[in-house]
Amino acid sequence: MHNRLFDTEPLILHASGPLELSPLWGELEAGLFAAPPRAAGPLRRDHTFFVWNSGAEVSHDRAKRLGTAERCLDRLGVSYVVLGRGLDPWKNVLKIQTILDGLATVTTPYVMACDSPDVLILDDPGGCIERFEAFGADLVAIADCSFWPPEYQDLKWHEEHRPGAWGERFPYLNSGAFIGRTEFCREIFTAAAGMAEHQLAYPYVDRTSGAGTDADDQSIMKRLYIEHHPRMQLDFRCRIFQTLTYQGPDVLRVSKDGGAERRR
Repeated sequence: MHNRLFDTEPLILHASGPLELSPLWGELEAGLFAAPPRAAGPLRRDHTFFVWNSGAEVSHDRAKRLGTAERCLDRLGVSYVVLGRGLDPWKNVLKIQTILDGLATVTTPYVMACDSPDVLILDDPGGCIERFEAFGADLVAIADCSFWPPEYQDLKWHEEHRPGAWGERFPYLNSGAFIGRTEFCREIFTAAAGMAEHQLAYPYVDRTSGAGTDADDQSIMKRLYIEHHPRMQLDFRCRIFQTLTYQGPDVLRVSKDGGAERRR
């Protein structure tokens, strides 16, 4: 995957929202799983990888298949921990407490996490760590081109005016994937759990994930990002993560030979 705008090659791709909004998803998913597993060298073992998957029969978006991120990690030979198994009904705000519980036993210096049904991992995620260190941050999340949930317009202005965000194509936090230092993640998700208490009681809306309501985790993570910047940062220029939502061939070039064809 080559981002033409920034001349970067992100490793973790996320199709947030309805899958129909990500025109390259079908090509990317089919091509990735049609290829033989990567015969990579020794994997880095200094991170713990979490995947959120309740284990439901289908995702709230029936076009998305739970277990997609896990299949990517399996083909790479990367171990991972599944969070949320058996929680029914699933609400996205449950991501906060489940990862806080998972962090209690982590012994690695770094943590990564992503959603299960709409994330593709192209190569050993250990390769993200050097890129992460270049940010000088304690947590870096995927950046998105669209703001969600829409009812929190006060947060939208603040996100757009974070240092480095103004004028960028991807100025908004998306909570579907991140990498961070373990100790800081414990601190930030402890704060998030306190903020989420009243949202856990919010009525569940059938066939949704709670997104766009007070049962959503993303508004909480946005508030913490605004408060804790620059310790929390976004990957504005897609060095680690890439949103696929609303992005077509004019922005992203897909290479099938493992080497990105450079922009001319």
